[in-house]
Amino acid sequence: MAAAKRALIRPADIARGWTAGLTPKKVGALTCGSAAKTVKGAVETGSAVSPTYRASSTGPFVSESAYVYSTAAGAASFFEHVANKAALACLAASVAGGSTKNVTFKVSHSEQLPAPKAGTKTAAYRVVGSAKLTAQKVRVYVDVVLVLRRNAISELSWSSFLVPVSTSLQLHVARAAAARL
Repeated sequence: MAAAKRALIRPADIARGWTAGLTPKKVGALTCGSAAKTVKGAVETGSAVSPTYRASSTGPFVSESAYVYSTAAGAASFFEHVANKAALACLAASVAGGSTKNVTFKVSHSEQLPAPKAGTKTAAYRVVGSAKLTAQKVRVYVDVVLVLRRNAISELSWSSFLVPVSTSLQLHVARAAAARL
């Protein structure tokens, strides 16, 4: 767990003015639905999650989960297992599943993005949708960037309203995350 915690991004890795919010109580899984939670030869030895960082109270937002494996080959195997078309369906289901009694999320589009050049391998995905409150409806963008380096995988989760997070900021943070893995 210590190696995973050391791998997490910090406010200085993002941009001036970003602040830390709450830290989730537990690290989410890299897989969802019926996807296998384990892969032969991929032994997870630790995981950690960062606080959710924000530029302002209305976003954009970013958080990172880091997963460390016993070997680089095991991490690479698990990366191949999760960095595929199923990841897009998983992300879309996660966005739609975020609805509450006060806000409803509806997915309108999902796509694989050009992956930023960071780490040994990367993959990037975007879900576009809407968030509907009682008297308001706004466009929502949720991006996930997966980074593999050495024996670890980083999952950077971005969310914003109205416009997507800039690719240059995502690249900057993905490179910072990769350097810590």
